[in-house]
Amino acid sequence: MLRRFTEYHDLERAFGRRAVIERAKGILMERHSIDEQTAFAMLHDSSRKNNRKLIDVANAVGAGYLLLPRAAPTA
Repeated sequence: MLRRFTEYHDLERAFGRRAVIERAKGILMERHSIDEQTAFAMLHDSSRKNNRKLIDVANAVGAGYLLLPRAAPTA
């Protein structure tokens, strides 16, 4: 029973990490007008160059996005 709980908890964390990475890719795609593969490559390259985990880079992209002011709507 404990093993199943651990497996469930591991899966839950993996899905959470994936959601953060997907959100970061979406932010990069929007900001840079790039496709999904290029956005992931940007995350991966930054992770590798800065010796940081991919999830940490994705979290930083998300946090930075929250700090940016919202664009004024264009009429």
